[in-house]
Amino acid sequence: MEFTDDSIIREKRNKPPGTLPEDGDLSRDAVKLPRSSRPDHMTIDPALGLSGLFLSAFISATVAPGGSEAVLAYLVHRGDIGSMDLLATATVGNTLGAMSTWLLGYWAARRYGPERIADSRRQSAMRTVRRFGLPILLLSWLPVVGDGFCFGAGWLRLSFFGSLVAIALGKLGRYAAIVYWFGG
Repeated sequence: MEFTDDSIIREKRNKPPGTLPEDGDLSRDAVKLPRSSRPDHMTIDPALGLSGLFLSAFISATVAPGGSEAVLAYLVHRGDIGSMDLLATATVGNTLGAMSTWLLGYWAARRYGPERIADSRRQSAMRTVRRFGLPILLLSWLPVVGDGFCFGAGWLRLSFFGSLVAIALGKLGRYAAIVYWFGG
């Protein structure tokens, strides 16, 4: 019986998934993994997923740019971790990051005078916080201006607890919308 290259390939492809070829050929065509063990269908370890989300959310709330919304949307869509766990983790991480910005504002106000705020964005955020008070912190999740609101609230020495609650509610609302949108 004569074998051609084509017949050998056909024989390898007809083997059940997960079986290794006899000749040690580990090419992609020769080894077929069961669908559940392929990398694109791996589950995410909940501890790592939640830790990564927390870190992303914390960094996103400080002056460093971040993409916690994308991380949250991806994890919700994957479905490996419960939506409520993801929502709580993202909200706590982002709120703590925003409160660190509040503390920076509080510290800066004690150390430097108001004339040291030369940045027009910060001055604008200060005027807005001075005008609207704690309720403006419900919008602390907004890109660009949200960090300024948190910094301004600390600078103006708005209540720590009141700021914490307003910031947390705003961040919770934003993340709840993402969980709802990508959870279906």
